[in-house]
Amino acid sequence: MPAQSTFRLICATNRPLADGIEGGGFRSDLYYRIAAWGCELPPLRERVDDILPLATYFLTSLIPSLCRPPFDPAVTEFISSRDYPGNVRDLRLLMARIAARHVGGGPITVGSLPENERPENRPGRRTWWQGSFEKAIGNAVAVGVGLRDIGKMAQDTAIAAAVAAEGGSLRRAALWLGVTERALQMRRSAGTLSSRPGRKGQDGQPETGPRPTGHPGRPPGRAVQARRGGEGGPPLSTA
Repeated sequence: MPAQSTFRLICATNRPLADGIEGGGFRSDLYYRIAAWGCELPPLRERVDDILPLATYFLTSLIPSLCRPPFDPAVTEFISSRDYPGNVRDLRLLMARIAARHVGGGPITVGSLPENERPENRPGRRTWWQGSFEKAIGNAVAVGVGLRDIGKMAQDTAIAAAVAAEGGSLRRAALWLGVTERALQMRRSAGTLSSRPGRKGQDGQPETGPRPTGHPGRPPGRAVQARRGGEGGPPLSTA
């Protein structure tokens, strides 16, 4: 009596099989036997938001005692902006190389990166606007949104992010954005800025606080370029 078995066949490929059938490089009868259900996994460059969770998973599986979050800000920015031609395997290999160099349970710093992976040694590195931001702009252009509306939305998004990061303080947000507090107040009066209250001081008034540390004596515009934009990024409007 012949033996019977039940199994599930899972096939994976990095080639478009439909194109292979048309070109004669793949048998159509085999394709229709195995292609009962298909799942296309986009490359990492099309799902940038998945990079950090995957990197954290790979690294903490290699170093379970690692602190949370496992990366300092500089390494977080590097991992998020790095190109991954090998997709998830490339990212996993990078985490393995970092784990082999890292000592202790503290966060991963630039010193734990392999020499050839350090930002200063990687020409052609992506800048801050590439990735999710660039994809969002592309989507807007594809559906016919005009340049004026795209620019306004980008400014509104930047302002909302700065105000939220500073607990609702327009003064501190203005310092980061390189604009005047009056400009943000005018946007709030016009209804284009959320009026969510910020942190309050001992007198019950919104806390304005000192300008952000790390840029003593520099004008606001320069502070933004050094901390937020970096060289090569388009400046925000100061109007």
